[in-house]
Amino acid sequence: MNSVKSVGNNDGGARRGGGERKVARASSRKGNMRGGQGGPENPSCIFKGVRQRKWGRWVAEIRDPKAKVRIWLGTFGTALEAALAYDDKARKLFGPDAVLNLPDVEPPPPPEPTFSEEALMLLEVAAKARYPE
Repeated sequence: MNSVKSVGNNDGGARRGGGERKVARASSRKGNMRGGQGGPENPSCIFKGVRQRKWGRWVAEIRDPKAKVRIWLGTFGTALEAALAYDDKARKLFGPDAVLNLPDVEPPPPPEPTFSEEALMLLEVAAKARYPE
């Protein structure tokens, strides 16, 4: 007989109202910790998707379960910066159901679009051609 274990908030996957966000928990072991792999603070890192290199830099990566691949998010100076990068990508991949390291931290606003002078000139020419005076 097959049994299915229910995980989550038991609302059928729908997120309604002011439910609490799930907080990510790093696993108790980050990869193979035998042989002193990773940096000195790696075992005590509490952030999901974040680990420390031997030389002290922090890295972040996230798994995309649909594509079954790991997505490299980059190298960072602190574990907090790496955790914020993880959270940003988790929001993009999983939307409001994302499990975040820092659920209370609001994501930064998207950057304002910038255009080179050449692009602005092309836009101006296109506008003049489309709407002649």
